[in-house]
Amino acid sequence: MAPPKKSDKVWKLVPLKVLYEELRPFRCELSELRFNFLLWNWNCISVSICKEIMDKNETEGEDLGDNPMLWTIEIWAKATLEFREARDEWMEDRRLPGSEETGDCTGDYAYLATGAHDLSQVKEPKTITVDFRGRSAKSGEAKTAIGEEKKSVAPSVSTPEVAVGESTQPMKIEGPSGVLTEVSGDVPVEPLKEGTEMVVAQVGGFATEISGHEEREKMTTDLLTRFEKSREAYDEAVKRSERLNTTAEKQEKKHVEELAKLEARRAEEVRITKELRGKIAEAKTAEEDLRSKIAEIAGKCEMEFRRVEELSTSLAEGVRKHEEELANWPRNWQIANRQSLRRSNVN
Repeated sequence: MAPPKKSDKVWKLVPLKVLYEELRPFRCELSELRFNFLLWNWNCISVSICKEIMDKNETEGEDLGDNPMLWTIEIWAKATLEFREARDEWMEDRRLPGSEETGDCTGDYAYLATGAHDLSQVKEPKTITVDFRGRSAKSGEAKTAIGEEKKSVAPSVSTPEVAVGESTQPMKIEGPSGVLTEVSGDVPVEPLKEGTEMVVAQVGGFATEISGHEEREKMTTDLLTRFEKSREAYDEAVKRSERLNTTAEKQEKKHVEELAKLEARRAEEVRITKELRGKIAEAKTAEEDLRSKIAEIAGKCEMEFRRVEELSTSLAEGVRKHEEELANWPRNWQIANRQSLRRSNVN
């Protein structure tokens, strides 16, 4: 049976919220995954992998512009990329120990971040503090410190002799992470580029503060502007969602009111239906009583009709007999007279 692929393992590990430190061996596999799959598992990936995925445009055509997390990742990715480029340029210009010819500053940064050098034996070190964030704050602090200590302040220079001098004493260099590291003072230093200024103060030794490039200020301003735009877009999206929620709540409230009205109307119709059914039942009962009374009256009328017929028949028979008597009366009278005469004659 073939062993499982690394990508299959990553597909199973990412939804489990595994920390990025445990997923470092799978960096290539992570960069091949879809961005929308990793977006909501952001604690499993790094900014550099997000940048790689964004560069590959593996978003499957989804519109992620209104996503605040995407804005944050994009800003930090660009800031990290520019910071690395500036760090590589700075380390290459100064040729610090641990740097490589390939341009990869991982070893340089590891050298600066270790801080494993012995600084207790340095009596008068040269301190070079490099600030990549901007000029105004650090320059003001350096000038204030110079005024308080009443030390000499050298003007802006463009040669390495002013910054380093002729001494071969060790130096303390504060790298991008703010970690002081001892390096040899005889390290050759290239001339500074345009847009860079130096403030040199002698406080117990040589303390040299190198402000950042003007490009860093532009980059910071651009990042702040984009961040403000993203915040405005996010606020607008929040307002739009609030408006949609308000509209939905109003529609739901209206729908509930309509349902309540329909329920009340239905209840009224049910009540009216019950009343009508009761009245119909009462009407049916009254109709049945009336029909029974009508049937009783009809029976009585039929009996009266029969009596009338019988009386009519008997009356007709009496009239007929009376008529017959009237018709036979003269003859009967003559017969009666004859009989009476005979009786008288016999006597």
